[in-house]
Amino acid sequence: MGSMTVRCPPRVQRFGVGGYLRVMACGSEPGRQIVGWSTIRTFPTGATRTTDLGKHDPEGYLSPLVIERYCEYMTTHRVQADGSLRASDNWQKGIPLEEYVKSLLRHTLDFWRAHRGWAPADLMEDAACAILFNISGWLHERVKARLRGAP
Repeated sequence: MGSMTVRCPPRVQRFGVGGYLRVMACGSEPGRQIVGWSTIRTFPTGATRTTDLGKHDPEGYLSPLVIERYCEYMTTHRVQADGSLRASDNWQKGIPLEEYVKSLLRHTLDFWRAHRGWAPADLMEDAACAILFNISGWLHERVKARLRGAP
């Protein structure tokens, strides 16, 4: 009986909250065996683990330099006009989408003006952090609404 090679493209499907991706692996490689929708890795120590194919990779998607700079910005802006300190997660209580959009556009103009040389370039990092805050807040509210079943 001869050997048979099976060729099949990976299938990507969306599952559950957060859009977790699972990739169906086909074929075989040394050290791997096919188990339904996942591939098992075997390490030199004998330990095994499912592959990270199709799993979110925050370490690769995010930059620690950007996150740290954003945290510095957010820490500075925790102090309110009356001198009191707001909780770091205060924004998660809910801000209307239109407020995020209005602020996003103001800060985008600040960034753009600095980029074009019409405002001090040292303002660009703060403007970028403000843009990140507003787009993150907007997305947070949209995802919350979707998870609650709102249109």
